[in-house]
Amino acid sequence: MSPKLTQLIEQSAALSPQERLELATHLKSSQDSPDRWDLSEATIAKRNVEMRQVLAEWREMGDEVEQTETWEELKVSLDLDRLSSNRPFFPAE
Repeated sequence: MSPKLTQLIEQSAALSPQERLELATHLKSSQDSPDRWDLSEATIAKRNVEMRQVLAEWREMGDEVEQTETWEELKVSLDLDRLSSNRPFFPAE
């Protein structure tokens, strides 16, 4: 498997069920297109650009409350997992 495909699969794991459905729908519709077997560099580049745009849109649609909660959990986790120092990355304010 190519590194780009592996990265795409890893990124898709973080998607919500609705976003996964949208991705699957998009991929299915691209399979139905007449150029689905066209593996020219131009077609592949075009598909890559389209997929990046879809993923970027999903990243920007994030729920602010969920992102804040995730950030708080991440900060705690990073501070707990420090091996080289007892000083936290994000001291309490």
